[in-house]
Amino acid sequence: MSPDLAAETGTHIGDGSLYVRRGGQHGSYRYDVTGHALEDRLYLFGTVIPTVTAAYGLNRPGFYINKDLTWVSVRYQSKPVALFKHEALGLPNGRKTDISIPLVIRQDAHLMRHLARELLATDGVVGFYNVSHGSSQISSNPDQDQCKPSD
Repeated sequence: MSPDLAAETGTHIGDGSLYVRRGGQHGSYRYDVTGHALEDRLYLFGTVIPTVTAAYGLNRPGFYINKDLTWVSVRYQSKPVALFKHEALGLPNGRKTDISIPLVIRQDAHLMRHLARELLATDGVVGFYNVSHGSSQISSNPDQDQCKPSD
């Protein structure tokens, strides 16, 4: 297991979707990573695509943009990758209602750092809670360098 594969698994857990439809010639094997069309564009093109290429050797993904131009999906059609993600890593097919970090990654602190970095990049929020003073959040706005109490 490589650090790139662990990082890509973090992206999958955060913003990825896996579709495995078995059925001979009519089977379909697809992996998507979806993000906001404007806010996530740099992350999708600057991080996700190079990481998938490094982890799996997949180049030239397909793209889907919804009709309202609010989100974009980077799509990979690969039976070996889809089956590896589903069967070897245990990532769910379809909706991610029950997902866990693969054991091989959980057992390695170095790989967990790579997975956590990308999981936080896709779905992370850093916050602190103090029972006596309420909660605080760290803003991603570079103009705010102090913690502000949240409402």
